[in-house]
Amino acid sequence: MLYNNLFVSFYSVNLLFFISTLSAYAFCIFNKVPFYSEQYKNNLTKLKTIAFNGSMSLVESVYLTNYFLSNDIVVYQTNNAVKTLTNIFLYSVYVEFIYYVLHRLYHTKYLYKIIHKKHHEKYDVYPLDAFYFSFIDLQSLFVSLGVPFYLLRMSFYEYFFVLYVYLTFAYISHSKILYEHHIIHHKYMKYNFCILIPYFDLILQTYK
Repeated sequence: MLYNNLFVSFYSVNLLFFISTLSAYAFCIFNKVPFYSEQYKNNLTKLKTIAFNGSMSLVESVYLTNYFLSNDIVVYQTNNAVKTLTNIFLYSVYVEFIYYVLHRLYHTKYLYKIIHKKHHEKYDVYPLDAFYFSFIDLQSLFVSLGVPFYLLRMSFYEYFFVLYVYLTFAYISHSKILYEHHIIHHKYMKYNFCILIPYFDLILQTYK
């Protein structure tokens, strides 16, 4: 079972990243929006950061998926429609709350300089910039996306779906396709701290 979980984790995570990236790229092509900046070609440091974070995301995702499956935190059994919809909704609430708290902390003066400044180096952002951040930022994202699975007994299909949605929209949110939630955050710095659904921005009056 251990090797089976590891195989499923490796295969599913790589598939997840592939179809999510392909979806976002195709969406950009359809909307005639660049997926990355042409300036990347002359900025090896930025490309290395993006490549490193992308690689680390894959490795950590495989490890965590294997851990969740091996410890029945995420289960292979399927849930009924009501349970599935409830899990997906609660997952989004938990993720947005954790990320909102961490993100606001990282915009305080001291933490911003040592953790979050890299991600805000430029106002003009592109989908590939979803992976341009510091190592601590990366771990914070894993905390935000991972902790809710301990609170919900989600099926593997639900697990795959919510991660696909959040990863795909992490790309798309770094463009003006569909909505400008995160673009506005990059512009003004003091609004829109949630990832995808602005529950807590609305509640705490940081939504713009």
